[in-house]
Amino acid sequence: MSAVDDMRDSIFAERLGDEELAAVAEIAEAKTFYRNDKIFGEDDVSNSLFFLVEGKVAIERKIVGSRHLFVPQIETVRRGHIFGEMAFLENVPRSATARAKSNIKVLVFQQAQLERLMESNPVLGFKLMRNIAFILSRRLRRMNDQWLSAVGKDFVLPEFEYDF
Repeated sequence: MSAVDDMRDSIFAERLGDEELAAVAEIAEAKTFYRNDKIFGEDDVSNSLFFLVEGKVAIERKIVGSRHLFVPQIETVRRGHIFGEMAFLENVPRSATARAKSNIKVLVFQQAQLERLMESNPVLGFKLMRNIAFILSRRLRRMNDQWLSAVGKDFVLPEFEYDF
């Protein structure tokens, strides 16, 4: 199967024409990881974006408690989804660890190459960024729902402002 076929029916490639999909696939690097391999670690300096072709990936985040270090799995990435997008978009160290839950195959997109492609084809760039925004919006909505169900509907969050 080709990278084009791997991405074709994913949210990441939604509304991309065949030529656009081929241009994205052309800059992808196929990699394989094995069960329990660390794909990237929390605080790693890297800005690649990953597309999961096969298998499952656990996204883990360290939580330091008063006496213990916890490393809960905060998300499972499944076939056809992306991960690593936060460091890709913000160009900051990784905020979590990605670990293969099974043998996996990914397509890796280097930030510089993907940005060059999007800048050279603004329509394609808009479509890809819209798709990434849609994916992030769905994740945020799900995390909000999970958080609210965990803290209860009567919890009031103190007002705060984002510091950009």
